[in-house]
Amino acid sequence: MLFRSTPIGTFVYERIPSTAFSLGVRHIQTPSESFLIADGWRALADLIYVRGCDWPDIHHISEDLRIEPEDLADSNLALLKQLASLYPSRRTRHYLNIYYQELYT
Repeated sequence: MLFRSTPIGTFVYERIPSTAFSLGVRHIQTPSESFLIADGWRALADLIYVRGCDWPDIHHISEDLRIEPEDLADSNLALLKQLASLYPSRRTRHYLNIYYQELYT
């Protein structure tokens, strides 16, 4: 784990699977800094993968992370589906597929 403090905040870098590295990540360039920032689904997938977080359904994600269910429903479901196929962890794929099924149907 690597920590980096910037004027924007403190960033924590963790190892994640190389197969999913660039998916759902944007490069941000400011006059003084350059960094990568994850899309919401990517950040959630990384939390499940790295920290072992487990939310059995969308309701639990919404409650724990204070995300409105409507925001999850309006999010990038194609990215969620792609992420669910790329993580080598069966556990991470399992949860991402559950969320996709809940939101897609």
